[in-house]
Amino acid sequence: MLGIGFAGYSAYPMGLATKGTYPTAFGIVNSVGQIGGACAPLAVGLLLDSYSWTSVFMYMLGTSLLCLLLLISVVEPIAQGAKK
Repeated sequence: MLGIGFAGYSAYPMGLATKGTYPTAFGIVNSVGQIGGACAPLAVGLLLDSYSWTSVFMYMLGTSLLCLLLLISVVEPIAQGAKK
């Protein structure tokens, strides 16, 4: 399953970067993903300790809507050969 996810995960920076800058671009994407994966459970735990499960689900709803908004705003790169 890791091989299936890796291709989709790296497709966007690969389309935007050149051969020389791709390692840096992928490193940035990977770093931000790792930071999010580490901080999200911490934020949920802090919310649960301070408030209730309602705040946890509101947090998940808000971050899901933010992710959807960012996803909708992404303009996919078009290969040079596909342009006419």
